Amino acid sequence: SETCSRYLILISSTSIGRYILERELQKISKTSYYFIGSQFKNDKLSQEYTYKKLRRIINHVENGDFIIMENLDGIYPSLYDLFNLNFEKKGENDLCVKITIGMVNNSNLKVGNTFRCAILLHNDNILNQDPPFLHRFEKQFVPFSFLLDETKIKKGEEIFLFFKDLMTLDELFINNCLIEFDN
Repeated sequence: SETCSRYLILISSTSIGRYILERELQKISKTSYYFIGSQFKNDKLSQEYTYKKLRRIINHVENGDFIIMENLDGIYPSLYDLFNLNFEKKGENDLCVKITIGMVNNSNLKVGNTFRCAILLHNDNILNQDPPFLHRFEKQFVPFSFLLDETKIKKGEEIFLFFKDLMTLDELFINNCLIEFDN
């Protein structure tokens, strides 16, 4: 709720970050908008794809929405000043920021007062990020166990051991069958 608080990177080994964010936002009746980057090489290299995605993000920035972004590595550099909270005050209450779109700067982008964003990052991908990019955000690691109480964790461990034992029995059974088949 702070107007000048840093934005957030949620780091996890699963897709749990989005679920947790959306659940917490529901508690305060805040709608979020989710943007995920394409995994297709042609999209990643396409200026048209980048422009369209960036244009949609800009609309939500101006509206003061809460956006969740994931795998938009080609777009994050365009939002450098936004992530740095490098705002220019226009008028009495308007904050503006420079957004880079290709070779063009849009220095008149109004940032809605209630705008917030979060970046979802898989912990396998953290080492691929530029340190200056990471330094712009509040970073939180969210393990899957965050959702579970101690009883559920113990039950999960029991289920895991059950299946592990079952796999061992299956391997023994298969190996015995193969031995019999060879004989």
